[in-house]
Amino acid sequence: MFTASAACRAARPAKETLSTEARRHIRLENLPRTTLPADIERALRRERLVGVEDVQLQLFRFLPTHRAYITLSHPDFLQMNIAKLGNVTIGGHTVTAIPCLEPPTIENLRGVKGRKAALERGSLPALASSGAMSNGRQVCAWGFPPKASVECVKDFLEHSKIDTLGDKPEIYKVNLQADEFSLYSRYLIRTPSISDSYCVARRIHQTLFRPDTFGTKFQVRACVVR
Repeated sequence: MFTASAACRAARPAKETLSTEARRHIRLENLPRTTLPADIERALRRERLVGVEDVQLQLFRFLPTHRAYITLSHPDFLQMNIAKLGNVTIGGHTVTAIPCLEPPTIENLRGVKGRKAALERGSLPALASSGAMSNGRQVCAWGFPPKASVECVKDFLEHSKIDTLGDKPEIYKVNLQADEFSLYSRYLIRTPSISDSYCVARRIHQTLFRPDTFGTKFQVRACVVR
């Protein structure tokens, strides 16, 4: 049993090195990849955690990892909640809880111009919490040729008989960071609703991009950003 005293000993190094503001955050590890914030919130209510202010998934280039962040309303709740999370399970996985610094967030994505500018300048951190991206209205699609343009992706969506995005769909190329390299390109597709996001993801996931030209070289994968 993970007792409160054990939690205090485990978190003591973090307490000595982290500031008061930083001690408002807990990182959850070993989560199932399909975990949603709502799944974590249900587990927190079941364990009766105190002072939970926010729950966000950790994303890597808009894809979920096995981690999430909990933000507390006050540092005094940290040790108590770490102890309560000692044996919590989510989706059959035993979760590890660790005090951490404030996670980087995906910002400057308000409005068409904000999203386009942020993605074009590559200012989005590769590793960040879901933040404003957790409304379910974005689809991350990857596996396209490295030099594929937005128009190519638009034509691909039309060929896949997706007609719910309107005449001017919001499609943004996710640029690589300066020290990154990839044989494929990644795009963010904004949809009118959550149901449209799941429709787009189901329709294009594991389909081939221009098989008449590239054969089976480029298989597109897609998921809803939550």
